[in-house]
Amino acid sequence: FVDSNDLDRIRESREELGRLLQEDELRDCVVCIIASKQDLETKERMSVSQISKEMELDTMFNDNQRWMIQAVSSLKGTGMKETMDWLY
Repeated sequence: FVDSNDLDRIRESREELGRLLQEDELRDCVVCIIASKQDLETKERMSVSQISKEMELDTMFNDNQRWMIQAVSSLKGTGMKETMDWLY
């Protein structure tokens, strides 16, 4: 999960995910990034494309890896079905 309203935490998430993906056991793992709090109408809220760019996701994964980023609002219940469908 990443908080769509917190740029500092998104940057921390980028660094941590990068470290995790360097581990041999996780190098080819499936990754689903859930961009939470998409229901908040704040100037800080970032779209999925903004988060993807900030986290440098286009360069983070290898060619064999399956990954996605999904906008989610727990309060409105949006995005969770799409996430589960993709995972299963």
